[in-house]
Amino acid sequence: MKNKRYVKISFAAVLAFFAITFFSCKDEDKSITGIVPEATSITPVENLRAGNIITVKGKNLDQVKEVRFGESYLIAAANFVSLSATEIQIEIPAAAPGGEVYLVAKDDVVPNQLAGNITMLMPVITKVEPAEIEIGGEVSVTGTDLDLITSITVNKTELEILETTAALMRVKFPDNLATGGLMTFVKENKEETVYGTPISILLPVDFPEIVSATPDPIKIGQLLTIAGANLDQITQVFFGQIEATQFGTRNASMIEVTVPEGVAMGACEIKFVIESGVEFTHTVTITSGAPEITVFQGPLDLTWDTGGRAVVPASAFANVSAGAVLKIYFTQNENWGQAQINDGGWAQIPWPELGGAGTISSDTYGDKAATSQEFILTQEILTLLDSKKGIFGDYSETEPVAIIIQGSDWRIDKITITGTSAGGTGVDPVDDPEYVFFDFNDGTKNSWWGQVNVNNAVGSLWEGVENDSSLSLDGTPYARVNNGGGMFFRNGANNLKTDGVTLSGWVVKLDVRVISGSGAIRLELQSGGTQYMAVVNLEDKGGWYTATVPFSDFKDEWGSGSNSLPDLVINEFGATDGGEGETMTLLIDNVRFEPK
Repeated sequence: MKNKRYVKISFAAVLAFFAITFFSCKDEDKSITGIVPEATSITPVENLRAGNIITVKGKNLDQVKEVRFGESYLIAAANFVSLSATEIQIEIPAAAPGGEVYLVAKDDVVPNQLAGNITMLMPVITKVEPAEIEIGGEVSVTGTDLDLITSITVNKTELEILETTAALMRVKFPDNLATGGLMTFVKENKEETVYGTPISILLPVDFPEIVSATPDPIKIGQLLTIAGANLDQITQVFFGQIEATQFGTRNASMIEVTVPEGVAMGACEIKFVIESGVEFTHTVTITSGAPEITVFQGPLDLTWDTGGRAVVPASAFANVSAGAVLKIYFTQNENWGQAQINDGGWAQIPWPELGGAGTISSDTYGDKAATSQEFILTQEILTLLDSKKGIFGDYSETEPVAIIIQGSDWRIDKITITGTSAGGTGVDPVDDPEYVFFDFNDGTKNSWWGQVNVNNAVGSLWEGVENDSSLSLDGTPYARVNNGGGMFFRNGANNLKTDGVTLSGWVVKLDVRVISGSGAIRLELQSGGTQYMAVVNLEDKGGWYTATVPFSDFKDEWGSGSNSLPDLVINEFGATDGGEGETMTLLIDNVRFEPK
């Protein structure tokens, strides 16, 4: 079964040797005992704090090598207070989260066993005063269990803790922070408590004031006009972490600034820095700089019959990457109406914006004035449209269609797609470099085995790591893969940061560029000795783009099983081919975890 990932018609012998070298000796030599540790009780379970001792009772507990708190925090048996066949005692570390507690068996084939649920003690904030301070001022925080707090932020800016007891804290705001807000109190295990009353910062009378920033929303490359007073004190402007360098008018009442390349879509915090170094912020919305392309032109009054259906061809999505927006412009009449949005196989498309439904109707809006509906083209939706495309004779006998809309008492005026193509601009910016676990830039986040390895010379059988400036995404090295095979791997959770990552709230992303061919790869996250794989279909889109993979796609049985990845206690990770004899030249970079 393991050799399946390496079977290639033209390289069978070499690949078989490769599979034996890297994998057969790794797993088959294990001694499997099959002894399952079982928990019958865990005490205490409520209002726990660091230093408390919890006791797990049960049987076969001497077969436990680790105890897992939440999805990824592990305590090794060597650090238990005590361990026997019937009882484990553990001192809770400050970084341990609340929630489910699991027993991790010595035998990797034994699934993690649930021991129970615990809740951690949370600090209670009763008062923060004063509610108004000057720049660089101090506040006093009163409450209970405040000594659990390790950091405090306002608008993602960390404050200085001057003094801490269980009942009182003294906190200083930065000398360069001019924007107040809600205070967030963070424990070492990253659990947060937010105080509901915002702190206001009193500003000097001549401090810069933003009256408006237009247009909003705004696209990358457009000119943002900021109006206000005392704006001539502003020396620097940052969109997120990216400093603006192109300006138009700059005086006391107006600043014109071009939105720089690389700014992420969505809400963007603009940071203004004045001569004294003090900073303040204003938020605008960044939208895609790509044009809005019409893929169906009406008007068309929908029916359920020939001639009354709006059709979008599959070719309209050929160069569209995840995150683009499909927008349907429509007109309602006085009657109750509906529009059923089907894929090319005549099944309704499960749009998340409609709660998984595929029909819009008068009931959807409750307002006859509504004239449009936007849908985000997620990777899941794009994959669905591609897999379900079909021939619809009313449109064409040869060209496949991806969307067919039919209905009654509903007029489709036009359908458009707005978003990034894959021609080098379809890449999502990396949210946090610490959560990148393969970047191939050096030995810390490179491959330990597989054909993608810094020791493989470019031009070899499977290629390896290269840095061709004409192909690189960002001027740094990337992985090059020819003809599939076992691509790249590391184990032991080496440089794999999972702090705060959840299976429901995060996804796996990777930047890819298909040079030739098409096919699939399988990403691997191994937990508890079981390989969980996600099949990722890839194609040549003319440049780099970001593929997004939800954790729910990681299944056992080489990606085709019924069991999903249970946790993020990962002991091996990497990628192999799709198992179908792909002949694809592929570039890969920035394999990472990111919030949805």
